[in-house]
Amino acid sequence: MTLFLSSFFILSMFSLSINLTSPPHLLSLKCTPSSSNQTNPHRKIDFMKTLVDNLTSEAPKSQLITLNTTFGQERYTGLMQCRPGLGPKYCTLCAKTARCAISSLCQNSNSVSAWFDGCYVQILPTSFFNNAYTNISNHSCSSRASNQDPDRFLPALGTLLLKLRADVNIATHRGFSHGEIVYENSNRSVSKIYGLVECVRSLSPRECDSCVERAIDKLEFYCSGKNGGFVVYGPCLVRFDVSKFYDGGVVSYAGVGEMGNFSVWEGENENENYWGRKKIVVAYWGGGVACLLVFVLLVSLLRRTVLNRAKVGTSVVFAEFDANIR
Repeated sequence: MTLFLSSFFILSMFSLSINLTSPPHLLSLKCTPSSSNQTNPHRKIDFMKTLVDNLTSEAPKSQLITLNTTFGQERYTGLMQCRPGLGPKYCTLCAKTARCAISSLCQNSNSVSAWFDGCYVQILPTSFFNNAYTNISNHSCSSRASNQDPDRFLPALGTLLLKLRADVNIATHRGFSHGEIVYENSNRSVSKIYGLVECVRSLSPRECDSCVERAIDKLEFYCSGKNGGFVVYGPCLVRFDVSKFYDGGVVSYAGVGEMGNFSVWEGENENENYWGRKKIVVAYWGGGVACLLVFVLLVSLLRRTVLNRAKVGTSVVFAEFDANIR
């Protein structure tokens, strides 16, 4: 019984720790490779790694960091932000995850734009800063079920997204808005839709509004009638779901798509994209297997301890019994 309760306690704590410390999902990543005539690519890799390290180490202290630096003849702007309301521990975890993913998938790149569940990282040469977001988009909703009451669901969703689009540019919101809408479904009962909108904080209100407008258009195109989905469109993110997914800091993307449902652009080579996805999948599976092995080891050690104590207790009982006989 003691072994069962102890094992149950360890399993509960193990599950809780996984939920609290699991890496945030990578939603969208674009890496633009350096030109073929780039001199000394090893120096470029070291430069990008240093810039990423500086961004991800400083961002958790203030939730937002921007850096400007020069490499060769090119000037670069780096930015990292954590979602408003995100705690320091999860911001740090998101920063570490971003550093690992970018270092692994964006070697010898000239620019990086990466959305994670909770933070965003961007490194861009100033020479093409204005059009850096062109064609950077990703969506996920194909695995979600279709809503059974579209005539009432879709108007309510449209109203919610319009409100979130308006609220995201309120100064105190810092480029972030979330909310819900209540509507009466065809069964005369109450239903809810939850939504979230986020912009990179370096955008002007006009740029943020334009980005969110386009993201909503894509969301309605790809995810119309679905029970949930999200769209990343360059420097902004839009998501909705019939289940509550935001709790004041951490977002759960369970149900929107499988873990690691994202796109990686690394030039035009499809094989590079394929292996980029494989690296992330292997990393997630590797972490899961490692955690499982630790759990099995803990249970094994606990079982051995309990058995040893039982043997000691039995020996004491037999010793007392022998003494009484004598």
